[in-house]
Amino acid sequence: MVRPVAEPTTERWLCIGKRLMANDKLATGFLDAAGERLFYVKCRGVAGSYYDVSVTRADGKCTMHGAPQYVEQHEDAAYRAQLRAEERVDELIAERDRAEARAKRTTELRALCEPLRELYRKQVGWPRKAAFLSLVQLMISGESKW
Repeated sequence: MVRPVAEPTTERWLCIGKRLMANDKLATGFLDAAGERLFYVKCRGVAGSYYDVSVTRADGKCTMHGAPQYVEQHEDAAYRAQLRAEERVDELIAERDRAEARAKRTTELRALCEPLRELYRKQVGWPRKAAFLSLVQLMISGESKW
């Protein structure tokens, strides 16, 4: 049996800004008219602003169609400021987490390179050092049969 496809309806949502999700990704959050928080990764919005959103709701899922259309700011400036501050905190946490992961990868790579660095230092003269580096490059790229 084929289910009929629901036609999109337009709803007015309040953007609560970017929030850090359980998967460590930032997603733009909205509050619908019922106060339910909905998050979308590939979506933009300004925290504290209302948007008209084209959506379909089926089987407990809410699918957004197209980009939200800006309507107006929330009337309460203090509430807008609070939402933007919460958004900034989550952005800073995500930025810190990315920097820590980058530093960890760099540290791991340095540890893996240490034995190669020792072998490089043992090479005498520039031609041998250059040949050694070429060999390492070939081995890393998979182009060497070694």
